[in-house]
Amino acid sequence: MKSEISRRAFLKLAVSSSGIMALAACAAPAAQQPAAQEPVAQEPAAPETEVTTAPPPASTEETSIEMWVQEISIPPQKAVAEDWMAQNPGYVINFVPTNFADTTTKLLASIAAGSGAPDIAFEEYSSMMNFTLRGGNGISDVSPMISERKDEWLKWCLDLVTTEEGKILGIPTDIGIAANFYSRDVFDKAGIKSDPESVAAATATWDDYLVAAEAVKEAGDQWMLANASELFEVFRQQQGQAYFDQNGEPIVNTEPFVNAAAYAQDFRKRGLDANVSIWGNEWGDMMVKRVIGAYPYAAWWDIILHGYTPDSAGKWGVAPLPGGANANFGGSYFLIPDQSKNKEASWSYISYCVASLEGIEKYLKGGAGLWLPGWKESYQLPVFTDPDPFYGDQAWLGIFTENADNVPTIYQTLNDSVAVQAVTEALARVLDEGEDPQKAFDDANVAIKEQIG
Repeated sequence: MKSEISRRAFLKLAVSSSGIMALAACAAPAAQQPAAQEPVAQEPAAPETEVTTAPPPASTEETSIEMWVQEISIPPQKAVAEDWMAQNPGYVINFVPTNFADTTTKLLASIAAGSGAPDIAFEEYSSMMNFTLRGGNGISDVSPMISERKDEWLKWCLDLVTTEEGKILGIPTDIGIAANFYSRDVFDKAGIKSDPESVAAATATWDDYLVAAEAVKEAGDQWMLANASELFEVFRQQQGQAYFDQNGEPIVNTEPFVNAAAYAQDFRKRGLDANVSIWGNEWGDMMVKRVIGAYPYAAWWDIILHGYTPDSAGKWGVAPLPGGANANFGGSYFLIPDQSKNKEASWSYISYCVASLEGIEKYLKGGAGLWLPGWKESYQLPVFTDPDPFYGDQAWLGIFTENADNVPTIYQTLNDSVAVQAVTEALARVLDEGEDPQKAFDDANVAIKEQIG
C-alpha cells in the first residue's frame, strides 16, 4: 500500500508513454528552517555576470546552454528549443538527462565546490527547499527580471521559491492543482448522471462523496477509488497543515492527520475502495477496464490516462474535489545557477519557454498529454477553453484554472522525508490492520521526534 504516488513510479510510466512530462506528487510547501544534519554549501564566488532581461548577446561561434533535465521532460521542449535557437543564432540548448534526485545533489555539490553547475537546472518544487532554506546560496535571483510581471504568476508558486530575503530562485513551469478525474462508465452504472455538472453536485461535500461511493459499490464489480490512501493527502491538505510547526516540532498527531486517516479508514471498512496497490499491474488493468470511479490528482493525470487508455476517448470527465478547497500534487521550476556564464541566454530561453504565449503553447502540446502551467497568462490559450473529445467534449482544464489560486499553505522543512516515512507507515497500519488513527499517529509523532533528535 502506498499513501502517495511515488516519483519513481511515475517516471517509469512516463518512459513507457513516449517520454512524457514528469511532474511531482506531493503536498504544496512553504519554507521552514533547515535541519542541522544537512550539509551547507560553501559561499560561492561572485557570479561573473548578472541575469538581465536583455536579449542574449550575439554569438559568433556556437555557444552551448547546458540544462540538467529529466530525460522524459526533454521531448516536450524540443519544438520550443528549436524555435528559440532559430531566433538566437549561435546558441544551442544542450539537454543533459539528469534525474530529479541527482539534479539536486549534483547542484548542491557544484555550489559547494564552486564549479560544475549547468546553465539551467530543472528542479521539482519539493527539492527547492534545499536552496530557499539556505538563502538562495549559489542560485541566481530572478526577481529583477519578473518584478514588473509578478502578477502574471500564481502568488503561491513564487512564494515557494522565495527566500526570507526576498530572492526568487526559479521560474515556475508546471503546477499540481488537484481535481477529480472520473470514469463516466462507473457513474452511469451507479445511476449517477455522468456529465461534469451532475458529478460535481453528487460529490460536492465529503459526506456526498461517501454516498456516491456507496452507490458505485452497490452497482457491483466497481469502486470509487483504487486505494483509500489516495483520500488521505487530499483530505489532509484541505485542512492546511504541514508535518512540522514553525518551531520545528512534528504535528502529525494533530486533527488534520488523524481526521484524514479516520476518513480513509472508514472508506476502507465500508469496502468503497478496490484496495489495490497504486501503480501495480492490477491497478493499471482496472484503469483500462474503467472499474475505478475517480482519480483525485493534478492536471498531469491527463498524461496517465492517455498513456494507459489511449482508446477511451469520451469515457472520462473532470469535476472539482469535494469540500470546496484544494490540494496540490506537484510542480517544477527552471533555475539558473550563479556559476552559469550564459545567464542572459539562459533567462531568454526559459522565459520564452514558460512565460511567452508562443513558447508555452508549444511546450504544452509537445508531450503525450496536458498539464497546468504556473504562468497565469497562458490560461488564455485555446487549449484551456476548447472542448476535448477525450473528455466527452468537456473543456476540462478550466476546472484547474478556476481553482488555481486556492491552495492551502503548507510549511516544509528538510526533515519532511523523515515525517513522510513515519506517516506512511502509520497510515498503512490504520488501513491494513485497523489500528486506531489517533494511536497510530501519536506513535508516528514520537518516532519522528526520536529520529530527528
